[in-house]
Amino acid sequence: MDADGKLYGEGHFSAVWLLPVDSLNDRFMLDAQLPEFDLTALNEMIAPMASAELRSGQLTGLNFCMDASSKTGSIYMLLLYEDMKVNIFKIEEGEKKDKRFLNWLANAVVRDHNPNRPDGKPREVFTTIERDPYHSTFNYLWQMLRPALAESVGITKTQQKIAMGISGFIGKIKKLFAKGKEEEFAKKESHPE
Repeated sequence: MDADGKLYGEGHFSAVWLLPVDSLNDRFMLDAQLPEFDLTALNEMIAPMASAELRSGQLTGLNFCMDASSKTGSIYMLLLYEDMKVNIFKIEEGEKKDKRFLNWLANAVVRDHNPNRPDGKPREVFTTIERDPYHSTFNYLWQMLRPALAESVGITKTQQKIAMGISGFIGKIKKLFAKGKEEEFAKKESHPE
């Protein structure tokens, strides 16, 4: 598949996606380019999924290439951008509330520019993952893109692992407290006063 178009009506992209038509060929490839783009246009997609948005950012060039089979995949990414700032929020009673500490932390970790200096070397990412066979093809694409995007904006593999561990730990704590609340609610329902 050879595609040319506009991403969110803003940036012109081109992509070539090679998909196997023969079941014996267990390999697909995706090669895409996007020369310029206002990154804040992605907020329509990012905000509902991640309770985060881009306050600013201008893409000055994106090239990525995926090469994958049903078992493993690799991705090369060069994401060049300027002036990226993120905002993390939560929705309370229908209103968006900024999470100030998380905003500070996110903007301390995410690099404003790639390359960091006008004469600096850009961050290029090459990474390989193993596919979880119990997830969909689109999940597989996201599992390849996510670490490459994170590393492109300056979040190292080590920082990603630490964040995943912390996130998992916090999730377990939330489930523990939610379980206690559910049990308390069930007791009140079964023994009304």
